[in-house]
Amino acid sequence: MARYLTTQEVLFVHERLLARTGGAPGIRDVSLLEAALNRPKAVSGGSEVYATLAGKGAILMYSLVLNQLFIDGNKRLGLVCLDLFLRLNQVKLTADAAARYEFLCAVADEALSLEQMTNWVETHSEPAKAAPEARRRTRATPARRVSVAPLDPSRLGLDHEQ
Repeated sequence: MARYLTTQEVLFVHERLLARTGGAPGIRDVSLLEAALNRPKAVSGGSEVYATLAGKGAILMYSLVLNQLFIDGNKRLGLVCLDLFLRLNQVKLTADAAARYEFLCAVADEALSLEQMTNWVETHSEPAKAAPEARRRTRATPARRVSVAPLDPSRLGLDHEQ
């Protein structure tokens, strides 16, 4: 089951992005943000509308970029949230900064279909390396089931103090 970003996490990320890169603070409509965050979870006829992590990430980015939910920083936020969503689900974006920027501009210009965006995410991502403790597990020591807690904002890597 996929791990999705929460409204609080996205608001925190947006605040940190503006603090680092500049821009006017403010959200236009929290309910639109919640709708954008719920879009990757959509179900129709008992089946997920966006069945893959790449599809879920693509529609999340698209929704954040094009809905203009914030006064400033929508494109930056969309790309960062795509990256965070994938990382939360053990997938890593492999595209360099230039390729990410080109992709972001194409999404913002509505030059790509959802299928093309999904294909881009699939081609520019790979499974993340497992944490050291996960690599040491054997059949004799099965993984424990744990509930997924909300993302700790201090682990987002957006603070200069690190």
